[in-house]
Amino acid sequence: MKGEVRVLVLASAAAFLGTAAFRISVPLVAYYVREGLGGAMVEVGGLTTAFFMARAIAALLTGRVLEERVRVSVIATLSFAANAVVVQLYMLASSWLHVVLLKMLQGLLNGFAWVSIQYALGVTVRSSLRGRAYSTYFALGSLGSLAGNAAYSLLGAEGMWATLAVSTLLFAATTVAAALIPEPPHAPRAERTKARRSGILNLQAMAAVASIRAASSLIGGDLIYVYLREAGGMSRQLAALVVGLSDAVGVAVSFAVSWIADKRSDLAAMVVTGALALGGGTLFAFSNPLTMITGYVLFALGARSLTPLARRVAVTYAEMKGVAVGAVNAAGNLSAAASAPLIGGLLDALDFYTVNIVGVEVMVVAALVDLMLVAGVAAPLALLAELKHG
Repeated sequence: MKGEVRVLVLASAAAFLGTAAFRISVPLVAYYVREGLGGAMVEVGGLTTAFFMARAIAALLTGRVLEERVRVSVIATLSFAANAVVVQLYMLASSWLHVVLLKMLQGLLNGFAWVSIQYALGVTVRSSLRGRAYSTYFALGSLGSLAGNAAYSLLGAEGMWATLAVSTLLFAATTVAAALIPEPPHAPRAERTKARRSGILNLQAMAAVASIRAASSLIGGDLIYVYLREAGGMSRQLAALVVGLSDAVGVAVSFAVSWIADKRSDLAAMVVTGALALGGGTLFAFSNPLTMITGYVLFALGARSLTPLARRVAVTYAEMKGVAVGAVNAAGNLSAAASAPLIGGLLDALDFYTVNIVGVEVMVVAALVDLMLVAGVAAPLALLAELKHG
């Protein structure tokens, strides 16, 4: 029990500090590319692609390395320490290519660090508490996102130097937390009797993660700051605050969904997350600032609840737990990477064009994004039916 508590506290502290350190720079870099460098929407989306492609590669590599019992604290500590230095290099970036290369480097470092910490947390905490442990971890990450966005809202007017200085300090603090995380016990192999259920749940998790993360390239990536500013008429600071608050609201729902998974059914919990995400995505497409914000909040509830749930499924049922955690991370990262330039290109081509459907103005690009969510909602329902009747 004492080991479980220590890992949870340190992992959650790292989640808060590390997420705040990263998120404070995201709107800064997005606005710098769009307004400082005159970048197109597809170029802003390219930042997300570069970051998540690199993170997906790092996630898969880290998952495999962890199976060889490489020290978790070493991987995470070195990655966060390097990030503290890399973030300062944005001040030297004078072109879109420079920014993209830095985003890729940050993606690699984040993939190394977070997969290591998520693996340590999942393997150390018992199965009956694992969902809620992951929810606590990601809840602190959500609060870190809120803190990072709020810090940007306060520091944005002070210029790039002040914002990046705070980011570096937060990454340094994250490095300390990561260094104190104890090494997890060797993960036992899953029983053969769980093989069929394992395959179904892992496939379900991968499908839901991939589709929701693809949609989040608009609703939750670099593009969201510019989208809320230009389509919703918000200031830079207000857009960042809305994003942060929406992430924070997802915390309570995430705990409720994780309780369902721990005590009832992983499959039922997965269906709830998909329904929230799809409902929110639908409202987000309406050309009305209030409806747009409401939809964004609902989407954030679903997306935030899915994140700990998918890790719980991976660690609980997979035979090679490190590889499973890396694969779930990679599925989300790759889908976000592939969809970000597509969505950015659509916004460049169609702008904020709307069509009138039964008296309601609907954003065409946002409606197309909703189609990406359908697979993620349909797959859990189909697999749930298969499991019940199989």
